[in-house]
Amino acid sequence: MKRNPINEIFFLRGISCLAVVLVHSLNVSAINYQHNMSGISSILIGILRMAALFGTPTFIFISEFLLAKSYSDHIPPNFIKKRVKLILFPYLSMALFYATFEFFKNDLDFWNEIIKNVFLAGYHGYFIVIIFQFYFLHMFFVKHINKYSPKIVILVSFIINAAYLGFFNFTNPFDFPYATYIWERLSWLPFLGWIFYFSLAFYAGKYRDTFKKLLYKHSKKLIILPFFTLLTVVIMRYLNLPDISSSKRLDMIFYTTSMIFLIVYLSSFFKTPPRILVFISQYSFGIYLLHPFFQLMLPYNPVLNVWLYIVIAFISGIAFPVITTYILNKFTFGKYIVGKIGPGFNPKIEKNTPKKNTQIA
Repeated sequence: MKRNPINEIFFLRGISCLAVVLVHSLNVSAINYQHNMSGISSILIGILRMAALFGTPTFIFISEFLLAKSYSDHIPPNFIKKRVKLILFPYLSMALFYATFEFFKNDLDFWNEIIKNVFLAGYHGYFIVIIFQFYFLHMFFVKHINKYSPKIVILVSFIINAAYLGFFNFTNPFDFPYATYIWERLSWLPFLGWIFYFSLAFYAGKYRDTFKKLLYKHSKKLIILPFFTLLTVVIMRYLNLPDISSSKRLDMIFYTTSMIFLIVYLSSFFKTPPRILVFISQYSFGIYLLHPFFQLMLPYNPVLNVWLYIVIAFISGIAFPVITTYILNKFTFGKYIVGKIGPGFNPKIEKNTPKKNTQIA
């Protein structure tokens, strides 16, 4: 059977994918031009970077939203096994690929990079480890948490998530080996740092129609909320509260959530998603995995303006991964290296799909 297309997912996945590529475009450009960039450009790049940090958490939200929409009350046979091949294999392939890249480019110890990437998710594919934890957490929710009130579950999840991020945001690393690495990197991996997004996605997917009605009911707030939450993030960042520029900031929970709500709300005005977002969505996994490599391979050119370099890095971070993903998927093994190309949008399927009960318990 064909899977039902979900209009808002193409918006969420396409926009969040572009946001992730933009973040790394800004990163590589800022590093290359740090001694040849005006103060205004530096500030604008910093603000734009903070604005785009919602990308990775949104990807994680999407993964559980889709699971909950299809399997909110039961777990199908081979639930984990089916996801190992197309999720875990690309993670391991890219872990090896980026370890090899670091070995040749920066002369780092190859086996150390392998161990770090595979077992500590030491490269940007760490989100796959989080998603895999969500598979088991989803099974737990279906079997044990479904009986509780969604409001209570979401509230408790938020408290746990906020407490977890707050601890690593506002405390210094303890005095023991590798403590700094744990604080600055390894702390990203446990599901506790993402459980609010998971719970929100679980009920948003399970009660999709009710979720969208609630967004429409509060539409005026949704339009202005991202502006105020982003303003809060920017102010807090420049006050060094905390001195962290990543999606793992405590205040990013509010900004990311407001962006998810806004995107889902705006998607309701489109009968079909724009083709460009469908296209980006189809190649999003490959783009996510490959874009840093192509951006880091760009030669530094002092003649170029930093903003032009950002544009070139952004386009390269999309075009080359798409081409690579397309070519590799021509072979049977390709989808196990960079992930498979996702399905397109077929409005006829969704139109003929019977509505499920939308009553929130």
